Amino acid sequence: MVGDQDFSHMRIINRLVHKQSCGMKFTRLLASTGRTFLTLSYVEGSRDPPLSRLTLDQYFQTEILNKFGDRPALICPDEQLRPYGGPESLNFRDRYLAWNFNELDRHISALSRGLVSLGVRKGDRVAVIMGNNSAYAILQWACARIGAVLVTMNPAYRANEFVSALQLVEASTLFIVPGLRNSNYISLLSSVIPSISSSSPANISSEALPYLRSLVVVNNSGKKGAFKELLKPVKSAIDFRELFIWSTSVQDTYIKEVAKTMAHDETINLQFTSGTTGAPKAVSVPTHFLGILDEISKRGNIKLPKLRTGIAAGSSIPEDLMRQLIDKLNLTQLTIAYGMTETSPVSFQTIPEDPLVKRIETVGRVQPHVKAKIIDTEGNVVPVNTPGELCVAGYLVQKGYWNAPAQTASVMKRHPGSDVYVDLWMHTGDEAMMDKEGYLRIISRIKDIIIRAGENLFPVQIENVITTHPSIREAAVIAVPDPIYGEVVGAWVVRNMQEIPVTRIELRKWVGRHMNPQNQPSWLWFVGEDNVEKELPKTASGKVQKHILRRWGAKWASQGIGKVIDAL
Repeated sequence: MVGDQDFSHMRIINRLVHKQSCGMKFTRLLASTGRTFLTLSYVEGSRDPPLSRLTLDQYFQTEILNKFGDRPALICPDEQLRPYGGPESLNFRDRYLAWNFNELDRHISALSRGLVSLGVRKGDRVAVIMGNNSAYAILQWACARIGAVLVTMNPAYRANEFVSALQLVEASTLFIVPGLRNSNYISLLSSVIPSISSSSPANISSEALPYLRSLVVVNNSGKKGAFKELLKPVKSAIDFRELFIWSTSVQDTYIKEVAKTMAHDETINLQFTSGTTGAPKAVSVPTHFLGILDEISKRGNIKLPKLRTGIAAGSSIPEDLMRQLIDKLNLTQLTIAYGMTETSPVSFQTIPEDPLVKRIETVGRVQPHVKAKIIDTEGNVVPVNTPGELCVAGYLVQKGYWNAPAQTASVMKRHPGSDVYVDLWMHTGDEAMMDKEGYLRIISRIKDIIIRAGENLFPVQIENVITTHPSIREAAVIAVPDPIYGEVVGAWVVRNMQEIPVTRIELRKWVGRHMNPQNQPSWLWFVGEDNVEKELPKTASGKVQKHILRRWGAKWASQGIGKVIDAL
């Protein structure tokens, strides 16, 4: 669903709670921002203009192509892809690509036909792992056009994580590049799916991945000869450029017919949240901005007079850092956003006109067409300036966790409205507080997750890997405050005294071999050693009390005890 992103008109809704025979009800008082203050922690974003009910492709055709077809759409300064048989008029200058929306659409149409000819149908999952390039851009739109579901994969996956993700979504088609940075995906796939070397194109047969049929490889090297040699041992591999069908064909009939069956809220994308089913999230700050400031300092007195705005999310921006970004990067209109993958993702955001204190201490106010409230443990909306769990409802809420109804039901719930159960609320698991103007402050997390540089890491999954080491009997993973990443992984570990001792570095590397690198502990405390606590704190029922471990971890980390020497 496509919604307007105008932040200039926002209404705050103040709901007064009162008891009636049918249960708790709310009475609305509408008022313009700044005129009437909230008494309860409930807000709704503006509904004007209304949301579009067009599908993504319908919106692209009617609202973009018809109105802005000759305007710039896609610019790739270092483009390496040149589809075979493309119209000569397309704008290729060396490795610089610049398409307007009409040219972009011609590629989307050609690839849509190619996907259909490959056997991709509505509802099929198409997995993709590659960097930012034109191939990714047009693949995303082509999948939406034919009703396929694009599944974004984490470039940092280990082999077992890669296979697990493909198994979970039952992907029929996989798009990859030969490699990114230090990862060689051709070798990785060949090691876990040997049949890709002997299977014919579009006919992969694998016991581990019975749904996978096609492997498409996008050349991101820019070297034609080397690419062909790379694909020779993999008989099932299809060169991405060979998929394009440039002229009208029989596939157009299917595409037109399937368009009639699609709804505006059709599922078109699956994103993994983290861990062994984790998805890449953009690094966002303060980590990314700290990196930029470091680079600026290395290069000397660089002026950026045209830079004015940006978005920071994932963790708060300290006042000192915010002032540096304004002074050194000219980011006078930097805004702060809050959200989660399950809410598409942003539900609150500051605006450039907000006072600096609001952009430092809060994540702004609710977005258009979004409802939000803060509730207590009994589900009641709390007064302003009172902490509670943040819940979000509206068009932006996910459709659910893939093939996990119990997990979906645990966080997506219907609450009583005026007379009926109206909205499906996403329980964020974040403890928050709202002021009388509707500005939101995130206090802490109710869910036991670690946010490292804006990426969610799940302690239980790290614990499971640590305890597979023969020298470890028990592990409890927590978040440890970090000046660069916001939070990093800390682990309290109980040794198995009957086995050969393991060092901190060895245990860190053990995690790195089985999970994404960011899951590796930066801090490790062996219970009863180095003068740290002698046992894990537990409840009467035997549950580890992680709030105590977080306090202990912060204390020992401040003294440098437990640091893993080779931690990033």
